[in-house]
Amino acid sequence: MVKKIIIKNENNKNKTNNEQNNGTNDETNSKKEVKPKKETKPKKETKPKKETKPKKETKPKKETKPKKETKPKNEVKSNNEVKPKKKNKPEKETNLNNKSNNESNNGKKLKKETNSNKVEVNNEIKITNENKKRKSKMNKINFNKIILDCVKNKNIMTNTNISSKNLKQIEDKYENSFDDILTFKKKFNITELENIDTIIYHDENNDGMVSCAIVYNFLKNINKNKHIQLIGAKPQNIRFDRFDLHNKNIIILDISFKEEILNEIKNKAKTLILIDDHGHVLRDDSFFVGQEHAACAYTWKFFYPTLNVPKIVQFIDNSDSKKFFEHLPSYLSKYFSDFIGFRYCHNKTPQAMIKKRDGRMFYELWDLINNSVPFQLITIGFYYDQVTDNLKEQIAINAVPMQFQGYNVGILNFNAPALTHPVCRQIVSNFKAKGIPIDFAVCWGYEHINKCYRIQMSDDHQQTRFNLGYIAQKLGKIGGLIKFGGGHPHIGNFYWPHSKEKDIWDLFSKNYLKNKYN
Repeated sequence: MVKKIIIKNENNKNKTNNEQNNGTNDETNSKKEVKPKKETKPKKETKPKKETKPKKETKPKKETKPKKETKPKNEVKSNNEVKPKKKNKPEKETNLNNKSNNESNNGKKLKKETNSNKVEVNNEIKITNENKKRKSKMNKINFNKIILDCVKNKNIMTNTNISSKNLKQIEDKYENSFDDILTFKKKFNITELENIDTIIYHDENNDGMVSCAIVYNFLKNINKNKHIQLIGAKPQNIRFDRFDLHNKNIIILDISFKEEILNEIKNKAKTLILIDDHGHVLRDDSFFVGQEHAACAYTWKFFYPTLNVPKIVQFIDNSDSKKFFEHLPSYLSKYFSDFIGFRYCHNKTPQAMIKKRDGRMFYELWDLINNSVPFQLITIGFYYDQVTDNLKEQIAINAVPMQFQGYNVGILNFNAPALTHPVCRQIVSNFKAKGIPIDFAVCWGYEHINKCYRIQMSDDHQQTRFNLGYIAQKLGKIGGLIKFGGGHPHIGNFYWPHSKEKDIWDLFSKNYLKNKYN
């Protein structure tokens, strides 16, 4: 019994020793183990799983991380040269070496790419440089001078149908036909004219913009530092919230405003002068409305009563008033008006719009007015006219005959600032050539900005049976919009609502005019 107890105690001691001394030499354990039962214990002592712990200490997997960093196939085999070490510091060094190798290899690729890109960039640079050279060459060529040199010795104003003696008489007759505006001028002294600080003119219109150029330069010649407020507006349309009209000395040129608008301007202004050639509802001692000339000719005589009207102003007068003065070939007036219209009045490029706002455009127009007859500009206008003729023929062919307020008209859904009136006249000519009698042409279009229709009417500029300006004014009032209507005897413009009560087709199916307005 005693022996058994001793053996058990020894076994217990061996167990505790084995637990405390894991990983010690097998020789020391074998000496203590005598019995076969003890021999079987090494299975527990060896415990291969426990003995594999040193693998965690060495951590070879972490040391082999550089292999993962060197995955690209095309890179140089730098991993074979740098062997992984057990210490942590060399790992950082190998990582840095691998990065440098990667960067060098990537650098080679980038060189190839940059070289190919350089070729493309160089080609682009060559192309852009060639374009710049071409543009610079084009800019160096003064086409206006070339045209001037071609026509400077050609007197295209020669009219073989009129003798020089009769021509002088006709020109004198023209100069003596401004008694009405000269009488109107007597109501104002020079100080009242010099005090004008705001010009409201008909925008995008040859007559209105040339009139503005005359007044603007009259005021600037007196005081070049004077600030002049320039307000370009359309008939029946002015935004009072955009401009300061309070206590201003205002002149209105070539615009037919409705009575409510004129009264509002008059109430805000300190003084108000109006010069126009359209019909006005409101009559006032400071308002002049002529019927024999365009507004630009009247404006010239109002500010320069002792000077003859310059030929440039006469061209605009002849084209706008449709009076067809004998001493001015009508085709030359038309060519020059086309030039002014395309180059200045209907020019909506950013540069032109800035010049219009700061007044530089009106200096340029003034230079044209003061020059002698610019033959080169008339020649340029001839080519503008060729383009216009081509376009209006293509557009006018689509018009159809229809009834409009008791009149026989040619109708077309078309609206363009510089082409509508030429297209209207071409429609009249086309129907006349076909033997279809019409009174005038009507072009209409929906303006999304104004949210209403714009209707423009034009005849052959020869008939005298009715006045299109009065018809437009009457229909504009019936339409009930802020913009109503107006115009010349041969040209009418008005606006019409787009609503359940009234729409564009009502003008062709209903007769709002009880009587024809003559």
